[in-house]
Amino acid sequence: MCSMRRVLWGFSLVLLFFTPGKGSAMKPAPAPELDVSSIHGRFRLTSKKEWLIFKATTEVKSENGTGLWKMPGFMGRWQWLLSPDGRTLVLFGSEPFGEMIALRPDSIIVKVHENGALLKTLTLKEVLGADPEVWAESRKLEILGGGWVAWRDIFGELKPDWVRRVLTLPVQDRDAIIIQY
Repeated sequence: MCSMRRVLWGFSLVLLFFTPGKGSAMKPAPAPELDVSSIHGRFRLTSKKEWLIFKATTEVKSENGTGLWKMPGFMGRWQWLLSPDGRTLVLFGSEPFGEMIALRPDSIIVKVHENGALLKTLTLKEVLGADPEVWAESRKLEILGGGWVAWRDIFGELKPDWVRRVLTLPVQDRDAIIIQY
C-alpha cells in the first residue's frame, strides 16, 4: 500500500511539472561556459560566470592571447556569429535555451555588439510585426510549455554581410528582414 502511494505521488509530480501548456514553464539547466575559436580561427571567444560575486564577462582575444575587447554579461546558450576581424559579435535565439525562443512581444531575439558595446537589439514583435503568439498559432507552429517555439520554425539561417554591416534574417511566409547596424 505504501509503495502504491509513492508511485501515485511520483506520477502526480511528473504530470504537474512536465505537462505542456500555457501555465507551465520550461526551466533551463545551467548554461556551460564558452571557450571556442572563431570560424576564421584568428580569435578566441570566451564567456564565463564568476558565481561567488555574481559577475560575468564575455571576451574576444587574438590567437596570441591579446585581449581585443571585453564586455560584461554571459552569453548563456545564445547562438552566435563573430566577424572575421573579431570586432562584431551577433547573438541570436535566446540566453536560456539557445534555439528556443519565448513567444512574448518583448523577447529579444537578436543582439549586435561591436567592441563589446551593444549596438542593436531586436524583439520578436519588431521582427514579426504582430503579436508573436497569435502569429505562431495562425501558422500552426508547435508551441511548447510556457509558450516556447523553435527558432527554425519561424526563421531561416541568419546571414551576415560584415562589409556592408547588414544581417539578413529569413522569416517564414514573408520576405527576409534586413537588419542594418
